[in-house]
Amino acid sequence: MNGAFRSALQFLTRLPTPGISDEQATQLGRAVPHFPLVGAIVGALSAAIAYGATAAGLSPGLAAIAAVASAALVTGALHEDGLADSADGLFAGSRDRALEIMRDSRTGVFGATALILAFALRFGALWSTDPAWWLRGLVAAHALGRWAAAALLITQPYARSGDETARATAFTRSRPKNAFWPTSIVALALAFLAGGRVGLVAILLAVCVVGGWAALTKRRIGGQTGDTMGAACVMAEIGTLLVFAATHPASSSPWGIS
Repeated sequence: MNGAFRSALQFLTRLPTPGISDEQATQLGRAVPHFPLVGAIVGALSAAIAYGATAAGLSPGLAAIAAVASAALVTGALHEDGLADSADGLFAGSRDRALEIMRDSRTGVFGATALILAFALRFGALWSTDPAWWLRGLVAAHALGRWAAAALLITQPYARSGDETARATAFTRSRPKNAFWPTSIVALALAFLAGGRVGLVAILLAVCVVGGWAALTKRRIGGQTGDTMGAACVMAEIGTLLVFAATHPASSSPWGIS
């Protein structure tokens, strides 16, 4: 298995991979272009869970829940944790206070609200989508979600200074400055192959999400952190799933609206 891909897989998921030694830590930077591919794998796995649930006789609603939950389990809820911390911190007063809150492992009311909305929107969007498009939608959503996180990492400075964790140090010091376009090409190709023109619409929406989120975090805390990367990932996922729900709705509305 390619070392850089293995690093990306270990960093972004809980899937079993060989451990990364201190010498291999520098590969974390080279792993960034593999982020969208790892996302596509997560999306495919969650779609397989959903289809398995329907094959076992569960309703589409329960299958949608299984898909969303399984993705969180595969990733160790890494991105959801970032979303919750970002929601709590960015509503704080000063930059220092925001960064302090984001480091706190406890979840506040804004974080809890963000998590509820994130899970509800992804579940609702998937449930409202034609099941024939679940695989395509989930692959595109998770690929573009990891692209969003990578884009923030590559283009924005690290917001904390002098207190980086070992993992953050490995990324911020070793990430290639020219990784943006390779990462973007991989994500664009995956989204287009999954959704065609719908994938292109999702790409444009993901670009808008990343641009707006980058501007907000740069103004509030001076750049990116692992938490803001996770939040960008979740928001891009939600946007993509909503695009697929709008363009390929389920034949019978799950909300009881004809």
